[in-house]
Parts: sequence; structure tokens; C-alpha cells
Amino acid sequence: MPRRVALAVLLLAAGAACRVEFGPPGAKRAGASELTGLASGEVWIYTSLYRHVVDDLDRLIRERLPGVNPQWFVAGSEKVAARLDGELAAGGSRADLLLTSDPFHYARLERGAALVPYVPPGALRAPREWLDPDGAWFPTRVSTMVLIYNTRLLTAQTAPRSFADLGSEALAGRVILGDPLASGTFFSTIAFLERRLGWDYFRGLRARGVIATGGNSTVLDRVAAGEFSAGACLLENILVAKRKGSPVDFVVPSDGAILVPGPGAILRGGANPVAAKAIADLLTSPDGEAAIVRGDMHAPDPAIAPPAGAPPLTELYATAPRWTPQLVAEVGARAEEIRTTFNTVVQR
Repeated sequence: MPRRVALAVLLLAAGAACRVEFGPPGAKRAGASELTGLASGEVWIYTSLYRHVVDDLDRLIRERLPGVNPQWFVAGSEKVAARLDGELAAGGSRADLLLTSDPFHYARLERGAALVPYVPPGALRAPREWLDPDGAWFPTRVSTMVLIYNTRLLTAQTAPRSFADLGSEALAGRVILGDPLASGTFFSTIAFLERRLGWDYFRGLRARGVIATGGNSTVLDRVAAGEFSAGACLLENILVAKRKGSPVDFVVPSDGAILVPGPGAILRGGANPVAAKAIADLLTSPDGEAAIVRGDMHAPDPAIAPPAGAPPLTELYATAPRWTPQLVAEVGARAEEIRTTFNTVVQR
């Protein structure tokens, strides 16, 4: 079946299976799942969500789906991927629902027939490019890669204004990035920058003394400590740090922030697909999206207000690079090549 036809069938099925309110998302129980009364039992969720967001969602799930007992494996996206891939290679995983931040991993899982197509009705409020054409995954959150700077070392006027500025002479030896081997969102960032600016951009960063290590928390901590003046970091981490009084601030890059939709997907072979789908419906409902916003991330629905201190999603989306099926397929197929080349060019 052609991909567009397949998605249309899935969307019609989703609309027929569940009641969803497509108007203003403020209604308290809008998007309630028809599966609520059927869902019960233990369900395993593999996720890279922050622990405080997991705790918030755990309370929501137990309140709205009282017969369901969620169990969580929580780690960074790359560690979750390594664990899941290892389990699948060994014959099967206990995971019922996957919630991480590396769309390219989902593309690889789909090619391996490891995902069950499912479209929660609430996911239809998000930009269609964040929904797999075959319905194999759907957006549950949006993380935004922006520029970070130390406010004691730089001002709003002297801070970098674009990703290209990170390679400027003025910032030589003062810029830090994350490692795409350690962070799914940094892998997505490197993939987009490589397509936009080419490997010569990264060779220029290397020549200016840029280092790449750890994930977003590493970048945040080392910029806040004054080891580095600037870098790239997820907006959600910066917002939390600013509230705690850390000397950091952010710049939305003039060449476009990189929006990384955190997908969700139902695992084929999971022991409790009904509960997994009911949770997916809940996560993409206004109540689930409110928990995401409380975690300082954007909800995928552009109509939902952003986290405190963050620009509206519509403003960020206007200049962000697009997630096309062709891009996801191509980068997913080249993932190891991109990581290896980055390691050679920047980290050698």
C-alpha cells in the first residue's frame, strides 16, 4: 500500500476509534481514549524523558487509567536505543511503548518491522511532518536546540547569533557542543547542520578549538561554570537553569533553531498493546501535553502555550529545518557514517 494511502487509512481508523476535540485544546478531558475502560495490567515504557516528567506522567497515568501499572526504564536516548536494540536482537523486548528523542532510531525500527502502526487522535494536531507517513510513530514532545551563552562572559550583543557564529575567531577555544554518540538530540542537530553547512563547517569548528563531549547537561554545566563561553544546548535545560539562578541565557539561532520531535511508538510483540495505546492517547491529549509543558518542553500542538520563558512553537517552527520522510530515511540509513565522520572531523 502506498505510504500516503496507508497513513490516510490509519488516520480514518484513529478518528473512528476515538473521540477527539479538534477545537481549542483547553477542554479538561478532550482527547479521552475509548481504550480507557479496556486498559489494565503492567505496561513497560522505555523513555529518555527527564525523571521529574516521568514522575508527573506516572501520576497522570495512574489517575486516568486506574487499572494500568506503568513500569519505566529511563535513560538517555542513545542508552535506551542500545538496550532496546540488544533485546530485540536477542529475541524480544519487554517494552510496550517507546518514548525517546531520536526520530532516526524509529526509522530503523520501522525498517525492521519492530513497530505497530498507531495514530493517537491528539497527534493529528501537530505538524504532519512529525508523524510517520505510515503511522509507525507520532510526536509526544518537542525539544529545541538553541545557542547557550554565559551571561558573565558574554552579553546579548556579543553572544553568537547563529550556528555559523560558533566557528568565529572571537569564540576560538570557548565553544562546546554535545557528543552525538551520547545524545539523540545532538545527533539530530549534527545531522541537520551537516546537510545545511557541510563537513567543512565542522572542520572549521575543529580548527577554532571547539570540543564535543557528553550531552546537554554537560554543555550546560560547563558553560555555566565559565569553562566555555557558548555552545549549543536544549532550550528546556537552559530554562530550568535560569530559574535556579545559573548565569546562562539562550539565543534562538538566526539560521533556525532545530526542533527535535520526541516520537512515541508501540512496540511489536509487547505484552500489553491495549494499555500502551491508551497511554499514547493520554500523552497526546491536552492533559498529557500539559505535563510536557510543565517539563519545559513544547507540546507538539502549536496551539498549546509554550513553557514559561520560551518562544511560541509557531515562531520557532517558522524558521526551523523540516523533517521530511526522505530526510528521516536518508539520515537513518547513514547514522553510523555520520557519527563516525563527526568523531573523525571534530573529536580526533
